Amino acid sequence: MTIEPADARTAGAQWRVDGGAWQNSGDTVNNLPVGSHTVSFKLVANWDTPSNQTVTILRDQLIALSARYNPFVTQWIMKKKPTKTMILTPKKGTLEPNLDEYFGQGYELSVWDGTQLIHGPYALVQKKPGAPIWSYKDGITKINYKQKNGMHIMMMAIQAALPDTITLRLTPPASLATAPVNIMLEPEDVERSARVIPLRATVRKEPAAGGNVTE
Repeated sequence: MTIEPADARTAGAQWRVDGGAWQNSGDTVNNLPVGSHTVSFKLVANWDTPSNQTVTILRDQLIALSARYNPFVTQWIMKKKPTKTMILTPKKGTLEPNLDEYFGQGYELSVWDGTQLIHGPYALVQKKPGAPIWSYKDGITKINYKQKNGMHIMMMAIQAALPDTITLRLTPPASLATAPVNIMLEPEDVERSARVIPLRATVRKEPAAGGNVTE
């Protein structure tokens, strides 16, 4: 198995067969029984993990495999209003990174301003077993993340104003003993409301005694 790029290998990218011991790029796993096997890849902070590979081993066969880790490409947009902030994906395009495996392994999502935690952490709950749909809701924050038609879509609404530059942090459970994943939203990702449209008031006129209401 060859893992690319070199920076991902330096960051700790590894692979394994059927949930066995982690292997480095260039390693070979010998004496696998004939049949189908699953190759999976280790989560690495700030890198998108390759999808699992299924391989079929024949007798006395050596198979050369390769996989590529890709750095996260932040496509979230932060829309700000005086008392509410929306963090969401564009209507078109795929959310990177794919968060399915992170939420599936118990990662928590939080919002940071530099080194200061300002919201969270939030433990997203899977709506039903096997479905790539996770959500969180309390009196201040609502999060929905789902996979639909090959797209990974997230909507996060916080009833609060946020700084122009924030970091979304995915924190692993202690059992994984891996580093948090940080996804920064830069100022150029910020969309501000251009105007405030006042709500139109509705006035109900009380009818005169024995009469009808007229506007």
